[in-house]
Amino acid sequence: MKRIGFLVLGFIISQSFVPERVQALELRFFGGAGNHAFDPEGETPLGAGDTRFQPHVFPLGLISLEGEFSGAVDFSAAYERDSLLGNRLLGSMGFKASIFRLELGPFIGLFNTGEQVLNPGITAALGVEFPGVIFGSLKAASTIGSPLFSPGDYAQQTGEIALGFWVPHVVCTLSINTRNFTRRKSDALLLKDEHIRYQFRADIFAKNVPYTIRIDMGFQSLKRSYTSSATGTSSDNLKSVYVGFEGSYQIIPSLRLLLGAEMPVFSWGEKPLKGPEKHTILYQFGGGLVWTLPQKK
Repeated sequence: MKRIGFLVLGFIISQSFVPERVQALELRFFGGAGNHAFDPEGETPLGAGDTRFQPHVFPLGLISLEGEFSGAVDFSAAYERDSLLGNRLLGSMGFKASIFRLELGPFIGLFNTGEQVLNPGITAALGVEFPGVIFGSLKAASTIGSPLFSPGDYAQQTGEIALGFWVPHVVCTLSINTRNFTRRKSDALLLKDEHIRYQFRADIFAKNVPYTIRIDMGFQSLKRSYTSSATGTSSDNLKSVYVGFEGSYQIIPSLRLLLGAEMPVFSWGEKPLKGPEKHTILYQFGGGLVWTLPQKK
């Protein structure tokens, strides 16, 4: 399994050494923090102990490189640090034919437990687009070959279905997104973190204006399940209605500034879990830069 992980890692890294035929490149740096997460060291249900949800601060980050070989073939490579999934290194190749687009590639979980340094998986996406009218996509990613028998074993899964449409100066997207992280904490305990989000997104833009605005809103559920060989399965589930925004400003033709924030406006725990204290603020914020290299003639 480790040999497979190193081979996949080599494939992703090799995509960063871009040949002359690449027509365009975009390098993105994004970092931030949030506290809408369970304590990764928690081993007992908060609800069973009559304890309120306790937010856990988690650093967030993304470094990505995207490029095109032609209008029909593109690629990407990225490192991502996520509040639920942990660390991942991802790579993909995209292929476009007419209104359809297919994307495939590997990913590797990195240093998420001391026992399993590398954990390989695969990603896939299928999209269809009628430019200026409507578009849709299906995306999925999953760790491969991880039975979760030994302490430290873990699996990462994501999925998304999205449908969008254009109206004047706005791109609207409806989506359902899921993220799962399951890990064997000990021989007697299996933990599973799940996040599901039902979202509406509006990307607002105008011609010859150097900035864009993105607005997100929706409903989300953050759940942790505890499966013990002694007591069975119990869970903590925090639900919330949230809003968020991201602003983008074109500083110069090749450099763009990103700033964003998100906050639940109302949160509650599913019994027996109690919601956070009234004075507790749940949040996520971040900022970054996007550097675009000019397209090669």
